[in-house]
Amino acid sequence: MESESKTNALVTASSQVSFMDRLHRAVLITMVLLVGVATLVLAVLGSALYLWDRENDAVVQTVRSAGRVHKLSLVPGLMVRSLVETDSGFYAVREGISISKGEPLTLETRANTRRYLCDAQHRCLELL
Repeated sequence: MESESKTNALVTASSQVSFMDRLHRAVLITMVLLVGVATLVLAVLGSALYLWDRENDAVVQTVRSAGRVHKLSLVPGLMVRSLVETDSGFYAVREGISISKGEPLTLETRANTRRYLCDAQHRCLELL
């Protein structure tokens, strides 16, 4: 009789452990699936936002004259920046630029609110 109670106790303990193991495994699988789905959703959303911004960057909303170039200053460093002085003001450009003195420039505002300084050949650089 005593051996039967020990056997029943072992069977009960092993079934509890196996239930806890199954529960733990189910929780881990659920967490991995949730992280995977969240990563997929973020990747799709990030790609959609990138494409939307890129499409809106191509749409020009306004174009106005920025005047003729008087002076060009390059700021060397880790990132080369330029300061363009024209008839109508100063424009800080993100990249180095090579333009002739007296060349007419235009200022474009795009659909995503970014502003660009463009030359006569429509080579545009984003303003800071």
